Amino acid sequence: MRSGGALPLGEHVTLGEEVVKPFGSVTSSGGVHDFDVAVHSTANGFSAAKVVAAAVSDVLMDANLNVSGGHLVSLRFLKAKAKRGIAPELRRIEMRFRAVVEDI
Repeated sequence: MRSGGALPLGEHVTLGEEVVKPFGSVTSSGGVHDFDVAVHSTANGFSAAKVVAAAVSDVLMDANLNVSGGHLVSLRFLKAKAKRGIAPELRRIEMRFRAVVEDI
């Protein structure tokens, strides 16, 4: 068991902030969900973090996701930002995705 809140060695992924905006028309309603996924790495250089970020993006884009109470209309990648961190997190890649969900 870890103690002191230290990051694990290697890479890990966290789900970040989500902003939801409603949308609707005469015939349907739902929401636009912008959400962040971050890849954290203790490795020098961005290579390892980029491999994990690409895998996360591929999994989200290729997945047949079920949404409780709604229908996933679309899911797309919006942007990514790679930055240096402070030890032990030497690298971080923040990705933003947009999901459009129609209410059932």
